[in-house]
Amino acid sequence: MNSLQVKGQEQGFTILELIIVIVLLGILSVVVVSKYKDLRGEAASAHADGVFGAAQMAAARHFGKKLMGQAPDNITQCSDLVAQMEEDPTKAGWSCAGKDLSVSLGGKTYTVRITSNEDSSTKAGLCCTWGDNTTCTLCP
Repeated sequence: MNSLQVKGQEQGFTILELIIVIVLLGILSVVVVSKYKDLRGEAASAHADGVFGAAQMAAARHFGKKLMGQAPDNITQCSDLVAQMEEDPTKAGWSCAGKDLSVSLGGKTYTVRITSNEDSSTKAGLCCTWGDNTTCTLCP
């Protein structure tokens, strides 16, 4: 008889081993889901930061054109600002209302506001307020 074969004894997992594996999978899923939620919030803030940076660049570029006599109009409203941006943020869900460019992402509202109108000697001033009621570090 072969010493490696034992008749009548089948090996398997005990109920304790199965419970331990299920508990470990549960803990792992809780960690992954919470990290996923954090990443969604970080992605929304990063998207808003990008739109704010693009708005600042558009305002600066337009003011430079104005100084060179290539832009007769001023940025005074959200629609003026959006018209100067290379990528139109309204195509990504942002909306214009008066001096505000805003979007709701993940239950939070992100707003870029024109705080001072562009004129012949100063570019349009911009400020941003993010959904967690903090103001961007670049706001005056």
